[in-house]
Amino acid sequence: MDILKPLTTRLTAHPKLLISALSIAAPIAYLSYLHHTLSKTTTHVRSSGPLTREAVADISSVPASVLGGGYKMVRDKAWKRVPKEEMPEKGGEEMVKLYLRETMGLFARRFPQAYLLRVVAPGGARTFEKEYIGGCVFGVGEVVAGVYRVARREGSEKSGVVEFEMVMGKEKREGAPEGRLVVGGREVEGEWEWWSETVMWVEEGGAMPLEKRGVE
Repeated sequence: MDILKPLTTRLTAHPKLLISALSIAAPIAYLSYLHHTLSKTTTHVRSSGPLTREAVADISSVPASVLGGGYKMVRDKAWKRVPKEEMPEKGGEEMVKLYLRETMGLFARRFPQAYLLRVVAPGGARTFEKEYIGGCVFGVGEVVAGVYRVARREGSEKSGVVEFEMVMGKEKREGAPEGRLVVGGREVEGEWEWWSETVMWVEEGGAMPLEKRGVE
């Protein structure tokens, strides 16, 4: 497992890059738990507005049924770059898989909302276990940490991306936000750029949890 050391050392030194997005993308009770805790070494942007195809053109798993102008959205993205020579000699798709195994594992083992999700998540407690996450390939349909189901996966030698949908189960209340969690990496100018992004949407007239808290 020594091959993972450069990757996990650099990327999990600031695991909140992904974990903050995981918290925002979790069911409504956990949406903003870590919103203000992104590492200072990452770049972070947030935007909002009508949910249209143009606004989410780079996230192909967003359902066409919500793109007609009747929904509003919030996008929250963080990213950082790591020197290429500090990354293992793996293709983009493989490195994204290793990154997700490590950071999803940290989320499932260390953070309070993960323990709560074990109880209510339709995906089952097994999907939080170290052995389960360590064996995930993040193929379409695979569920991780109870509520994150892979909706899209793409990869090449120089890039990789996974889009997760939230599996809320029958208990999802009317008017609650829906969304996508997107995690990816790509080679850029001799470095590897890693990003995580949350896109949430709700029908016009509904309220986003982050809006209620006055988050900028």
